[in-house]
Amino acid sequence: MNNRLTKESILYGIGHISSRLITFLLLPLFTNILSPYEYGIIALVYTFIAFLTVILHFGLDTALLRHYKPAENNDEKYQYITNTYIPLLIINIIIFLMFFILKDTLSVYLLGVDMPLIFLLMTSIICFDGLWSIPMIILRADNKPIAFVGFSLLNVISNILFIIFLVLYLQLGIVGVVASNVLSSGLLFLMTAPIIFKKISFKYLDYQIFKKLFSFGSPFIFAGIFSMIIELSDRYIIKYLLDLEMVGIYNAGYKLGMMMLLVVMAFNMAWQPFFLDKKNQKNRQILSTFINNTFFVFSILCCVVIILVEPLTQINFLDYKILGDSFTESLIVVPWICLAYLFHGAYILQLPGPYITNKTKSIAVIRGLGALSNIALNFYLIPRHGILGAAYATCLSFFIMSILIFLYNQKIFPMSYNYYKIYCSLFIVLIFIIINWLNPLLITRFLLLLLLPIILFLMGCINEEKIHLIKRKIHRALWTS
Repeated sequence: MNNRLTKESILYGIGHISSRLITFLLLPLFTNILSPYEYGIIALVYTFIAFLTVILHFGLDTALLRHYKPAENNDEKYQYITNTYIPLLIINIIIFLMFFILKDTLSVYLLGVDMPLIFLLMTSIICFDGLWSIPMIILRADNKPIAFVGFSLLNVISNILFIIFLVLYLQLGIVGVVASNVLSSGLLFLMTAPIIFKKISFKYLDYQIFKKLFSFGSPFIFAGIFSMIIELSDRYIIKYLLDLEMVGIYNAGYKLGMMMLLVVMAFNMAWQPFFLDKKNQKNRQILSTFINNTFFVFSILCCVVIILVEPLTQINFLDYKILGDSFTESLIVVPWICLAYLFHGAYILQLPGPYITNKTKSIAVIRGLGALSNIALNFYLIPRHGILGAAYATCLSFFIMSILIFLYNQKIFPMSYNYYKIYCSLFIVLIFIIINWLNPLLITRFLLLLLLPIILFLMGCINEEKIHLIKRKIHRALWTS
């Protein structure tokens, strides 16, 4: 089981990173071709997409994963799929028609610009993404990471090809960027539809099943909204307090800091099915071991991103820098966004408690408190520190959430943590942030990374036995079934 979690984390990591990799692959294009103002508009477009996608799922995607995995037979599984997918399909059709009618008015209020075509394209992305996400969840629940990776790569490659054609060749600008996403999302919807259609039937529609799914998942509507507030509301607040140009600059730095999020979410793709498996739910020792070791690995990777991201942005390829000259100011937010997602990783690692004890409402409450703190901190810090204040607010909000869920878990699902290793990990990350702020030479940055294992060894965080154990586990995970 441990080998399976490691192997699937790597495979899901490839899938998740590939789907998010487009953010980084296109960053050189966007920040070299588009102005900060235009990139600010794109940032608001995808902020709204993220918000509405979470709302329109109604928590049913999370509920499906929770109940589908332990289902005892195919009929039971098909019932859960049917009572998830058909309601979501109906909701998406209604939303599309409503937004089509109101596109002229909503584009001004929600995007700050009079671009109804952009708003209509944005609505199409929301609908397609909401529908193809369900078969992707089924692939996760059925432990089919290779298929998951394949579809993720299809999404990335098709999106890049469409952008090359529409943005570079036809020079459609912002419209080309959003239209490319519509085409790639529509293609993925068509390709994944057979996974769903052979497993749903109107005979499986059952109000009681839907009620059961909605009852479990509904707290996640608010939890999802609150998470989006923490991650994305700062764009709208920056637009309100500063301007669209600063939204674009901040968004570029945020995207670079999100490299840490890719690591965390890649692990989470395998983590949720793992701790929801009945075999593991009662074995707190296994869960505790994975939590301790995973947070330690997250911390090391966080240090790597923090210390290397700035020199990497200076790489010049085919006359394009990874980060355009107009966006260099955004680099100041990267370390704090990385640290924020390290705390987000700490939060995700503690989710087994609320899930296993069915106290999912606590997740919404904790995220709600994180969201409220984020909004308040943004309005307080942005006028004083600019876009760096928004990064501080995000970091503090995720820290607050990780502490709150830790305190709650001590009551409902206490586990054993290696506090010394956790404190050492955080101390080293903070040291790397300070060193990065001093802007050392590239050779100094590499020397620090080479010295990192030695420092960890001297601090007692790793030893020779653990190093050999890690090597054996990785080898078995990669080369055995």
